Amino acid sequence: MIKIFILNILRNRVRTLIVLGFSFFSFLTCFYFATNIINNYLQVGQLGAYFGESSSDLYVLKEIYVEDDASAGEDINYTKETIKSHKDILAGGFEQTDAGIDELSVDWRDNYNFIFTDPEYLDIIGFSVSGAELLPFVLDGVTYLPAFVSGKYKDIFEKDQIYTIDRTGAKIIIKGTIENEKWLDGFLDGKTRVVDINDSILVSFPDVDKTDNMTQLSTTGCYYIKGNVDASLVEEIEKTGDERNIKYVLDNVGEIIREQEARDKDTAGFQIKLAITVLICSALTEIAIILAFIFLGQEEFGIKMAFGNSKKQIIAFTITEYLSIMGLAFILSFITENKLISNEQEYMRAPLKSTFYHWATPLVLCIVILTTICISIPSIIYIKKYNPCEMMRDVT
Repeated sequence: MIKIFILNILRNRVRTLIVLGFSFFSFLTCFYFATNIINNYLQVGQLGAYFGESSSDLYVLKEIYVEDDASAGEDINYTKETIKSHKDILAGGFEQTDAGIDELSVDWRDNYNFIFTDPEYLDIIGFSVSGAELLPFVLDGVTYLPAFVSGKYKDIFEKDQIYTIDRTGAKIIIKGTIENEKWLDGFLDGKTRVVDINDSILVSFPDVDKTDNMTQLSTTGCYYIKGNVDASLVEEIEKTGDERNIKYVLDNVGEIIREQEARDKDTAGFQIKLAITVLICSALTEIAIILAFIFLGQEEFGIKMAFGNSKKQIIAFTITEYLSIMGLAFILSFITENKLISNEQEYMRAPLKSTFYHWATPLVLCIVILTTICISIPSIIYIKKYNPCEMMRDVT
């Protein structure tokens, strides 16, 4: 039976390749759109959960113009200190970068992922490590920065051990680990994603970084202000910017999230319509091709029936053939989409793969089954109505 089945597919290889090609393209389109639509929906939800209900009272500070890069570090830090001096204001930011550890690094390639943050930022987002736990302390005249590690770094760094950051010479002391926590992947710009903290060292900014030009320029866009952000504070921020020739923008986090959600909905609507169009056009084309080949090969049905095969057996054989082609197209599209995700930027791979495996794959599998049913129905109807006697009369 299997041999006959394979031979039949090979004999009708032109039809098989055409149907396989159309199915592969339509299923890959569904995989791509489903993965992105669902991932965007989940990410917006995670973004709202990350900042909590206070997102409407939370603002992000961005600089859009700096006249003098040479003094940018001091100028931006001056603005930040001005903001922090206000009562009922909690403000802080972060920077993600690589740095070496003197005690562990052999050469420049032995870098580790650091999340430098203001302790206040941890309290803004309600992190499992409090801002107080990250405050620097002085011992025997040396300043130490408490640090927490995650991922495989838990097996590299020992608790209560002291390490030195090569770039700044700052001393860090490992105080604990981070489990199952989230972090922003960068600037809150409408494309920001919440990602798992993997293989990272969480530590407060060394003093030297608080006025470092590159560091401070990197933190604008990742600097958040929570509390009574009234007109007087906005005016003071603008004033400090004018004094230092820096143009600042203060955006509401809640509005940014809502705008991102609206954009994602518009994009999802377009992608869903396009996917449905591709599926319908592909299915209609496949039905036309299959019916054409069935009509041209109807003598084969007569021969099978002459050898004792019933119409039900022929229908079952035909449906099995379609399922095999659809299954192969599903597998090929699954492998291709998985490869495309693997080529994405590293911070995007984990959420995309999670969405792809847990949400998109079951959804596309349902579409495959539905498509198989749709293209099988016309064939079943045709075979049921097939009369070999009429065909022989037409031939004679």
